[in-house]
Amino acid sequence: MNKYSHRLVAAGALFAAGTFAMAVPAIADHRGDSNFSISLGNVVFGYADGYYDQDRRWHDWSNDDERDWYRENNGQTYYQMSRDQDRDNYRRDWREGRRADWRNGGGEGDFSLSLGNVVFGYSDGYYDNNRRWHGWSNDRERDWYRQNRGPTYYQMGRYDDRDQYRRGWLDGRRNDWRSGGGEGDFSLSLGNVVFGYSDGYYDNNRRWHGWSNDRERDWYRQNRGPTYYQMGRYDDRDQYRRGWLDGRRNDWRSDRRGGDFSVSLGGVVLGYYDGYYDNDRRWHSWRSNNERNWYRQNNRDSYFHMRRNRDRDQYRRGWWQNRRADWRVGGNNAFSISLGNVVFGYSDGYYDNNRRWHDWRNEGERAWYQQNHARTYHQMRRDADNHRNRRDWREGRGADWRDDNDRN
Repeated sequence: MNKYSHRLVAAGALFAAGTFAMAVPAIADHRGDSNFSISLGNVVFGYADGYYDQDRRWHDWSNDDERDWYRENNGQTYYQMSRDQDRDNYRRDWREGRRADWRNGGGEGDFSLSLGNVVFGYSDGYYDNNRRWHGWSNDRERDWYRQNRGPTYYQMGRYDDRDQYRRGWLDGRRNDWRSGGGEGDFSLSLGNVVFGYSDGYYDNNRRWHGWSNDRERDWYRQNRGPTYYQMGRYDDRDQYRRGWLDGRRNDWRSDRRGGDFSVSLGGVVLGYYDGYYDNDRRWHSWRSNNERNWYRQNNRDSYFHMRRNRDRDQYRRGWWQNRRADWRVGGNNAFSISLGNVVFGYSDGYYDNNRRWHDWRNEGERAWYQQNHARTYHQMRRDADNHRNRRDWREGRGADWRDDNDRN
């Protein structure tokens, strides 16, 4: 059993004992620095000049303190070199999408690295904090979770679950999936906390959550003091935090450090002189003229040199207001923007490049994909597909889902 496995078994013991265990690194010194887990996301491995996250995206360290903290606390996944100097075949193949696992030991590793934040699991997979479904990569992952996270594992397929609380959470009608008032592992139930108040907290998506109980609040106040405010949220008059909550700022901290445009903005759908919309139809102000000018220069097809309230285009306005799935007049190119990168599709949904499953949002999307991507569309439900390469890819056993005919 390697060191990672020992740590995970220990974490499982703490959970079973009812101890709150926040599965995130410690807070940086309070001088405008953010919680490492919030500012960096899930780090897979790091170098002297930056790190990769679970989506294979590169990030520079925000400052030397972050790098030094990671090097000290995660020595097994830190390499004292720049990424361009790394000649390890496994890590390079993972970075370039040719391998599903970057470790040369056959994938043995930290469960939290390979699976992300698991909320609860079934025999056929699990849901993460963003309500996304994932199949287990292999039986070993499922068995580990069942053994170490028994209270949040259900020995059934997800479609066999009729629990009203869990189904309500999946449908977005409840903030908590538990029937007993939210007792549970703090890291599982709260996800990524940005900052908290006496009456609750905000997550990375600006969503508000009440504390499940006083114990959660007290734990957060004691362990995350620099991002806890002893007041009700409505008593907070800080202009930076309020601006972040209202979507007028990308950062709630007063120092507002800059960053890589592609990292800080994510998926921009269309932009205006005064800001832009992302894939979730959320509005963001440009953090600087440089960001706006960069986007204007490099994405001219989706930039409109006017303020958004001056835009009278019926298609774009319909998209903002959630009355249309596509903001463009013709609609032929929207699929890639609105749905992300589709690998292959079925009659009941599709998989993206990260092996995540998505239901079609409507019949029009499914029909469009079938018509325009016939070679990667399969007129069957996914559970009826017995194609070996596709099933191995979906379950994490293969790096490529195509056979020879697909590659031609």
